[in-house]
Formats: sequence, structure tokens, C-alpha cells
Amino acid sequence: MVRRTWLSLLAWGGILATSGGAWAQPTASPKPAPTPSLAPPSQAHGSNASSGIGELAVFVKTQAFSPTGHPLYAILPTAEHGASAHEVANQATWARFSPDGKWLAVIEAGPPRANATQAESLWLMRSDGSHKTRVSGVGITDGDWIPHTDQYVFVSSDTESLQVVRPGDRPQPFPVKVPVDGRLRRISFSPDGRYLAMVVTFREGTSNAYDQLLLCNLNTGSQRTLLRTTAPEGIILGPWAADGKSVFWWPNPEHSASLAADGLTLTQTDLHGRSHRMATTLVDTGVLYPQLIYHTVVPFGAGDAVVQVGGYREVFRNKRVGLYQAGRLQMLPNQPGKVQLSPDTNGDGSIVAFTAAPELSGYWGSDARFQTWVNQFNLYVYDVRTRQLKQVTAAGKGVQTPLLTADGKNILFIRQNHVMEIPSDGHGHPATVSTLPKGLLQVADYWP
Repeated sequence: MVRRTWLSLLAWGGILATSGGAWAQPTASPKPAPTPSLAPPSQAHGSNASSGIGELAVFVKTQAFSPTGHPLYAILPTAEHGASAHEVANQATWARFSPDGKWLAVIEAGPPRANATQAESLWLMRSDGSHKTRVSGVGITDGDWIPHTDQYVFVSSDTESLQVVRPGDRPQPFPVKVPVDGRLRRISFSPDGRYLAMVVTFREGTSNAYDQLLLCNLNTGSQRTLLRTTAPEGIILGPWAADGKSVFWWPNPEHSASLAADGLTLTQTDLHGRSHRMATTLVDTGVLYPQLIYHTVVPFGAGDAVVQVGGYREVFRNKRVGLYQAGRLQMLPNQPGKVQLSPDTNGDGSIVAFTAAPELSGYWGSDARFQTWVNQFNLYVYDVRTRQLKQVTAAGKGVQTPLLTADGKNILFIRQNHVMEIPSDGHGHPATVSTLPKGLLQVADYWP
């Protein structure tokens, strides 16, 4: 490998040092390495869907909880106005498409280590699974793609350092300081690539543990504390607002995964540190039935979002969909006796899609009864401008995790082991995008 100077490394990483020691985004992006063409699909399944579906990564689970990961399929549009499915990993626990949709970052599980923790490996590959490269074999705490680039930044749990890598290259240190007396847990780039948010835990493992949300300005190199909790409270980082001027997050008492599973107070904080508490919601990372809820917060517009409202881990009761605009949360029309799950919206927030099914008074008691309940879910679309809610009856029953395409004209959804598509206006019949092996299908990532 060619030895790089520190300055050339910064330029390669998309961040340049100014004469005053600050960091600045270059006016012109460095010329990317040649991108190989998509390889022919290794495993393709028939479809009759349109080619504007975007790209979808789906876990196929043979059991709901597995420490060794699950098979992961990428469903990609084809030039023939259809789609093809590619098995890209067989022990995946996490996946994210790059900003241009050409690449996929995947974490795969490995054999347990001596300290009883799970060994994980980070892989970068083309979105169809070709040109697969193992980036790191140590524990990966978190990672994120730098917006508008093909560069992936990740946190190594063994070294507590930030690394940056391009597909096919070797990782290099990412030029952002990490506090040496804390543990870096989460990172997230703002949509415009100007800021990096980092959640760091101090005094971990003690009753005095607390978190800080650090904000690094990648244009100036400055770093400041946006939030600091009072011990023993932690921070669960949610998504950035679509305009990059605020972040969504949840305060987590006692850093407790159990408390997080029952829902926490969703909060929005702007870049000046002003916070607004919104509602009790489930947390993306704490949803016990992720095959039924893909995201609990879907940002759009200038700090707005569609929100999965309602606490407690039971998905079968007290769950509504809310529309958060201009600092106010308004619930979508109530459907008495039903739960509303897994909301999604298009780019401008003019349409909201979600599923609804009858509420239950208690747990189902068996897998068969659970599936009977899942088969009762219907698809609904809410028009924000006209305030009209309608059921997309043509979609049928058993609809899970609806996803709106970028233009809002179509909705992808899962039914059993099929990925389906239907026009969002309800005028048309569902088309099969892809049929995957039998199992429990769960959306890992969607690039519209």
C-alpha cells in the first residue's frame, strides 16, 4: 500500500486542514476510485415490479433471536423494470447502504470470543454482494457513511478509535478527536455532512455513569458538548432532522436496555442546545418486534418527523402514529380498537403510510396465534394536505413495514416471505417485487 502523509490522508478522507489548523470541506470532492460495474445476480428471484423501487436490504430469519446473525438479501431494481434479489451475507446483524446506493456496509457475527462477547466483522461490498472486502475483524460499536461520499467511518470497540475506509482500501484514522476518558458508543453524520454527532459514556459501569452528546463541526474542526446528562442517565441517539439543524434522541435512565424497550421520551435538540420533549415512543434499537416496526422516527422537511407514538414494549396495544410539524405533535385520525404501526413518509412529508390491526388484550401465547394477528394488518395512507385517511384495500391483509418510494407514488411492503409493491393512491393491484426463502422477513435498510 502507498504510504500517505497526514495531509494527503485528510484530503483522501474528504477533510482538509486549513492554514489555521481547522478542518474544512474541500470545494471539489477528490476524484473517486473507479467503480466496478454491477456483477450479474448470483441468486435472482422473479418479479414484475417497477424499476423505481429503490434498494432494499432484508434479513431472512429462521428464528426471531439469533446471536450468530441471519441471511441478508439485497433487492435491487433492474434495467428490465423489475428487481433481483442477491444473498450478500449469511450471518448479518446490521446493514447500511452508502449515500449513492452503490455500496453496502454489513456487520457479520462470528464465533464467541474468550470473554464471552460476540466477535463481529465489518464488510464493505457492492450493493449486490460482489467485490466483498473484510474491513475489520474486531468488535464494531457503531458506524456511518459520510454523506455524498463512498467513505465509511466506524468505531472499533477494542481501540475506541474512529477509522475511515473506502471500499477496497484499508482503514485509516479519522481526524476527529475522541475523549480518552470515555467510551464512544454512537456516531452519526448530519445529512449535509457538516457535523458529526458522537455519544460518549463516562464512568461506564458505575452508578455515576453519564453521557455527553458531542458535536464536531467538520468545516472548522471545533468540538463542543451539545448535551450532558445527569448520572446515571444515558443518551440513545436517534436520527438527524432532514435539514441537519437538530437531532432526535431519547434520555435513557440508568443506561437500561429494559427501560428502553418500554419506550422513552423522544426529544429534539437543535444545534444551540435548545431541547423540546415530544412524546413517549419506542426506540429503534429497543423494538422487540422489528419485523413489525422498521423505524419509530422518520424525519422530513425542516425539523419535522413522522413518529411511532406510545410506550410499553407490547406492540399490540396503545400504539398510534403522530405527525410532528413546527414543534407540535398531532396524532393521525384515531382508529378505535386498532394499533397503528411502522409509519413512513415520502421526501416532503405529504404522504404517510402505516399499518393497522386490532388491538389485543394480552399476549398471543403461541407462534400460530401471533401469525394470525399479523395476518390481520392492513395498509393505510394519510394525505397530509387533505387530512384524508384511507385504507389501501387492494393491498390485502398481512401487510408489514410499508416503505414509500422517493416520489411517494408507490409503497413497498412485506407479506410473509414476499416483498410487494402497490401504488400509494390505491389504484392498482399489488405486484411481487421478490420472493425470498421462507422465514421471518425484517427490513435491515432502505435506500429510496
